[in-house]
Amino acid sequence: AYLDLVKKWNYRNDPNEKGVAVFISWYDSLETVIWTDEFARVPTPFDLPQEFTLIEGLLRDSIFKFTDDIRTTQIETIREMVTLAFKKAVPGLALADKNGLLTWGKYKDSGIQHLLRLSPLSRMHLITGGGTHVINATKKTHGPSWRMIVHLTDKTEAYGIYPGGQSGNPGSKFYDQFVDEWAAGKYYPLWVMKQSEKDNRNVIGSIHFSK
Repeated sequence: AYLDLVKKWNYRNDPNEKGVAVFISWYDSLETVIWTDEFARVPTPFDLPQEFTLIEGLLRDSIFKFTDDIRTTQIETIREMVTLAFKKAVPGLALADKNGLLTWGKYKDSGIQHLLRLSPLSRMHLITGGGTHVINATKKTHGPSWRMIVHLTDKTEAYGIYPGGQSGNPGSKFYDQFVDEWAAGKYYPLWVMKQSEKDNRNVIGSIHFSK
């Protein structure tokens, strides 16, 4: 059933897509089964090689050296390790599925943490797509913040949004007013003021500097 989800996946990291959650879990499991035996001999802490290192090795070399588990007597193949990685990933996927958390937005479980890492000042469990190495590179706790699209016409046409609000006061209704729209990938039109618009009714205050 979980293999079928990958086969039917549209290759988009949309929030309601399940195939991406299966693929990411499968790939994470593959990294573990490929590297764990060699890195068991390395002093901790350590970082595993970058994702592209493994992908390039598997694509270029049908007998990629690190595929073999040096802890066993037989020589493992890429097919065997990829299959093993999938089987190891399935229990976690089944648990997430049982709890209704297999759709990508819930599986990834993104959130915006306050700089002090205080939960009451943060917005967690946001339903958003994207992910590592793709458009909208939103991971679990960090990703693209300020987003802006600008059409460079004579009269500037621009749209933008950021994951917060127009007030830094947690008690203000404007503290997190943009978060839900930001998570949904929406934008606000930006007002690039001209001198002639200084008396516009949307101006609610002004700052004057003097020597």
